[in-house]
Amino acid sequence: MLIDRTVRKWVWTAIVVDGKIQYMLRMLYFCLLAVGGAALGYAQCSIDPAKNFFQNFDNSCYAIPFNSSSGSQLAGDTNARYDLIYFHVNPAYELIVYNTFPQARYFSVTVNDDHDAASSSVADKNVQPLTSSEHNPFVPGTVYTPNQRYAVTVSLGGTQPPPGNILSGCSLSGYNTQGNLLNGYSRHSGINWNGDPNLPKNFPAHIGTPPVAGSIMARRYVEVVGQASKLLVRDLKTGCAISASDAINKYQMITTDPNVYSKWKDTNQVQSHFKYANSIQPRLCYGVVADNALLWERNPEYIAGINPDAAYLATDVPSDVKRQISGLLSSKVLRIRLRLPVLPAMPCTGCSLSGQEQLRYWSMSFQDGAKTIISLKDADVVKDASGFATIIVSIGGKQPANATAANGYTYFDLGTFLTSSLSSINIRSIMPTSGFSCVANRIPFLTTEDNPQGGYMGEYAPTADVVDGKSLPGHADPYLQPDSCSVTPTAATQSCTVFYPTGPLGGLGGLLGSIW
Repeated sequence: MLIDRTVRKWVWTAIVVDGKIQYMLRMLYFCLLAVGGAALGYAQCSIDPAKNFFQNFDNSCYAIPFNSSSGSQLAGDTNARYDLIYFHVNPAYELIVYNTFPQARYFSVTVNDDHDAASSSVADKNVQPLTSSEHNPFVPGTVYTPNQRYAVTVSLGGTQPPPGNILSGCSLSGYNTQGNLLNGYSRHSGINWNGDPNLPKNFPAHIGTPPVAGSIMARRYVEVVGQASKLLVRDLKTGCAISASDAINKYQMITTDPNVYSKWKDTNQVQSHFKYANSIQPRLCYGVVADNALLWERNPEYIAGINPDAAYLATDVPSDVKRQISGLLSSKVLRIRLRLPVLPAMPCTGCSLSGQEQLRYWSMSFQDGAKTIISLKDADVVKDASGFATIIVSIGGKQPANATAANGYTYFDLGTFLTSSLSSINIRSIMPTSGFSCVANRIPFLTTEDNPQGGYMGEYAPTADVVDGKSLPGHADPYLQPDSCSVTPTAATQSCTVFYPTGPLGGLGGLLGSIW
């Protein structure tokens, strides 16, 4: 910035001493910032030297709202909101993501590089509040209180300005923005195919150089009421924010338009990641699954924009299964039985995390390709005292007489929501505790859950069959399986094509490009 610091100090003194001159001199100060210091934008973006950073910049002139969307697209969860924004890497600046802590089941902030792979992330319980007087409601035992703020800083490789360089009105004193620091200038770890002997000829090398662009995703699951996250671009020379207009138009650092971002990111590397994860890395099975109408497998290692706190267990739905459970003339239903972990009750009035939960969030999404038709969250599912659940699914059928919540069933007519074709089912598990191993995180990537020792997830794994709804028991009976969660499989896996020569099943392999 080219503002003269002597002039700035003189203006500040005049503001303090003479109330009548205050307005004139302050406007002069604003014009100097606009004309002499391009980093602060144009005249209507004013800075009051008597205020601090957030008091001056938390307004429509400086703050850039994220693009906020539901999970119906890109295989997301329809119980969640996804805030997304894109950036160019410029070490002269840093990015400050801020909002109030949501009254929700889960939230996180993740930075993805220009390969659409996660490079840095922070989950809700680890997010430090913006000031010492505010609190994080995701700390066990802490009850939600409205208007508790946080700020997550995304470093682009620059260094903090010396205190003497920070202009009046731009101070972050008393605000904790560096406690939640994410890396926006380094390449993701892992997911590197260089040296793999199975690569086809002329397959592009994985690029490990620092990224030139990236994205920021803020996730909020089962939120009561909320607003989209906001972003400030902070100039590391002065400590001040630059205007939203300059960040988007003049410097072209920020955009919420995915079409613009597609020109910033390395599309060739994104496509190579997808091809390697879905077509070159093998899909592994332990054998034919005899007692399950659906073949469940874990997601590939790479999914664009994947949540680092989540693991996914998915299956394709064969056409024969869909045919049997579709239409009013059919009494057949799809029955899915499993045990759900101990989950929190939040969001709710006066409740909090206990710290004894086995899993933060669970859902089952019914999908048409990359479109999510509807997601059942854990709170929608009827469970007995031990967590066993029986989910009954039809497509435009009639609800079986016994398939009621009073009888222990969760009945779901997908025909109410279906506008096209059901293709897959995806079970999402977020933030298991370290002592709970019965989740998809334990399964190797692109490998089926079932194994000769009883399966990686034991009784927490879904077992599906097609039954006549008229013959459902008067009360749901759980499908009991051995507790094999901690047992290491001894049999070797083989390519799924050995057991399923017409093509392996499994929803997430080649079907989806991203999962939010």
